[in-house]
Amino acid sequence: MAAMAWTACSSAGSRYDELVVQTISAQWPGTPLEGIRVQVDDSAWASTDAHGNATFRNVGRPFTVRTYMTYQGAALYHRVAEVDGLDANPAVVPLDNLHYDSNEATIAGVVTNLSGSAASLVQVIAAKPGGSLWRAQVAPDGSFQVQVHWEGPSTNSLAVHAFESDTANPPTHYLGYGSLTLPVSNGVAVTGLTVPLGPVAEAHVAGNLEIAGALGEGTYLLGLWLKFPDESAVPLVRSPAGGRAGVSGPFDHVVPMVGAPLSVSFSFFGGNTGISAGERQRVEVGGGAPATGLAFEVGVPVSFVEPAAGAPIGTGTSFRWAAGPDGANYDLLVLCQDTVGLDRRALWWEIRTSATQARLPSVPFFATAVGSSCAQM
Repeated sequence: MAAMAWTACSSAGSRYDELVVQTISAQWPGTPLEGIRVQVDDSAWASTDAHGNATFRNVGRPFTVRTYMTYQGAALYHRVAEVDGLDANPAVVPLDNLHYDSNEATIAGVVTNLSGSAASLVQVIAAKPGGSLWRAQVAPDGSFQVQVHWEGPSTNSLAVHAFESDTANPPTHYLGYGSLTLPVSNGVAVTGLTVPLGPVAEAHVAGNLEIAGALGEGTYLLGLWLKFPDESAVPLVRSPAGGRAGVSGPFDHVVPMVGAPLSVSFSFFGGNTGISAGERQRVEVGGGAPATGLAFEVGVPVSFVEPAAGAPIGTGTSFRWAAGPDGANYDLLVLCQDTVGLDRRALWWEIRTSATQARLPSVPFFATAVGSSCAQM
């Protein structure tokens, strides 16, 4: 994926006697991440402490920070992130840690005041302010159970949202809405909850989407998220990956008015295999007024010069790509999947740079195996 943004100039030639790198959660701002491996330039690797901090000495400016983390999902994930051109001290590095979880709990209860319509769908979404969400479909008797996971303090709060809508995808009509906020603690089941539904007004989010023809018949993802004042967010429209050729044109989606004002974040990402381009917009929807006239235009992303299509990719592979506008930043994402013994592994590299080339860094904690299946995105 190639994403572009303007950069600021930094000091060059001077040094920091002592530099602090702090790793924090990208999902939950201010939450430090302990135990993340960190390297600055070619220094020895260090691990972050309980405050998310790792300290390095005699560091030239600007500098490059690499981080390494693992988490267990369908496979054992290894994730390496690299950002160059940094200059601030402390250097705060947000990391995507949706799956880097250490706490879990179960919440269960019943949704009441259902319409009784056989042609309706009732869903419960538990959302952590500024972070993850977990979804469950409600049974015909209104009962639900959701397993939740989170990183950070062992006691936290969740917002539980219950929606009843028609069965269209995406919904064209909402029949009811209810919510509550509750504390959760690691390993403790919360049962006996009651979430009553009440009437809900509706508004529209409408506009037009244009995709450059050069993107062709690529894979497209389309998402519409409802963001609440507590920064929790729930998806209203989430198209599956693939098969969205011809998505260009007008759109008009129904939005439930469940608080005033609400913020609706509308996003589109798409592109040919191996390359993605995207755009996200955030609009305020309040008092039932429709948000119309939104315009999205997804252009042609940068193209790779090397490696050649079909070439092996792994530790040490060099990438070069065509330059975008002056002052642009680029994000390079590379995923390798392989099996070691009985263990499936997924190896991620994430590199952010202002240069038009990058080399996949080696780390002492893992190496790609012969036969790995890798792809750049």
